[in-house]
Amino acid sequence: MKILFLSPPMGMWVYFGKMKSIYPGYAQLAAYLLEKAPEIEVEVLDCPALELSHQQMLDEIDKRKPDVIAMGCGTVWVHCVYEAAGKIKARFPHIIIIGGGMHFNALPLESLAEHKEIDIVVVGEGENTLLELLQELSRPRPNLSRVDGIGYRKQGKPVLTKPRCLIKDLDSLPLPAYHLFPMDKYVSYTYWERAVRVVTSRGCSGRCYFCFQWNQYDRRKKENIGVWRGLSGKRIADQAELLVKKFGVRMFEIQDDEFNNQARRIEEFCDEILKRKLDFRWMFLGRADSFVEQMNLFPKMRQAGCILTLVGIEAETDEKLKEMGKNITLAQVKKAIDELRKNDICTCGTVMAGFPDDDEATIKKRAQILDELDPDLMTINLLVPYPGTELWEQVKDSPLREVKDFRYYDMAHAIMPTKYLSRQDLNRLASWMNREFYSKPERIQRMLYGYSDPLVGACCRNYLEVVPKVEECFLKGLPFI
Repeated sequence: MKILFLSPPMGMWVYFGKMKSIYPGYAQLAAYLLEKAPEIEVEVLDCPALELSHQQMLDEIDKRKPDVIAMGCGTVWVHCVYEAAGKIKARFPHIIIIGGGMHFNALPLESLAEHKEIDIVVVGEGENTLLELLQELSRPRPNLSRVDGIGYRKQGKPVLTKPRCLIKDLDSLPLPAYHLFPMDKYVSYTYWERAVRVVTSRGCSGRCYFCFQWNQYDRRKKENIGVWRGLSGKRIADQAELLVKKFGVRMFEIQDDEFNNQARRIEEFCDEILKRKLDFRWMFLGRADSFVEQMNLFPKMRQAGCILTLVGIEAETDEKLKEMGKNITLAQVKKAIDELRKNDICTCGTVMAGFPDDDEATIKKRAQILDELDPDLMTINLLVPYPGTELWEQVKDSPLREVKDFRYYDMAHAIMPTKYLSRQDLNRLASWMNREFYSKPERIQRMLYGYSDPLVGACCRNYLEVVPKVEECFLKGLPFI
């Protein structure tokens, strides 16, 4: 039995600039299979990193001759998976194609019903499910009903098997199988070479109604929802040491929604980096309330190589933040940004537009508040009803969801109007907000030259360069570039 983890040809989110990014889930799943089932051959084909066309992808598949191909993705890239799966099935009808990741987890039955090129979907956490699935498929007469946590077709009808429990101790998982990937190809924000994206936790303790992170696992098991689990600081450092010493990684991009959930693991991570004398830089996404509680750690974080953090701002009042389930305050956001800057750590604030009550005055007020909070970088995200979120359940069958094409679910296109604004109005205001933020000479000077690490200035240069492309997405309706 041979499985191929495939990243098909696809574009990238416009804010990233030039981006070739490892898919962290593949690396973890591959390592688990290699450890638990050495009889299973495991390979990876990363088409975006290798700049392969669909024809070249098919030729590579022909050379490697896998029995199973696994593809995982979020909603905005699912059309790339479907396109690749269709081409694979046309040429290699015997290959079993498995879909996984957030989109398939949210819409397993719908995905199977609407896309015959997908044979099986993994619902929820993948390690144990994929292992058991491959072992079952190796049998002369597989019985997929014996595998928990999947969707498949039974007599032509999509069905789900029983849900699976989550892995409680993430430290029990092996280190990701980075040796299967073209590690010298990965780049972020145009100028960060040898940059690798990692995930060090699963789930989220927040409950924002527009976000899928806190309920991305099989929702049929209530104990799976709203659960945060994280690697220990030492285990994260083990991963960093492997990446730095064996693969020459220079930038460690931590993609958890709330890396700073626990102060003790951040401190342990920093202590391990310093003790091991690892020379690399890192960034992460964090919550403002946790930042304020952990300000005493900022000097150590910077000493250990932290150069940039993302801080969720989203709205212009504490009341609105509470309504959306964010449960932070603007005072906490301001305090976090100011203290991080004092410690030579750059900040990128994220802000949203397109809430049901948004009108032009509200969005312009939000822009004013953003300017006063004064992060170094900013991304404006238009509200998207992602499958798997509470917002999706509210509007999935509503005429408000005017755009059905998932290619445009990239937060750079308005999907729904508000009570007072059309989608065209929202796109226009988002473009204006983006341009206004990046038009202040003093902010540009600070972005490019205000921080000691040159990688900060390089990232900021990328953001300035993509401003026109972001505006083009907002105004001309282009999907991600």
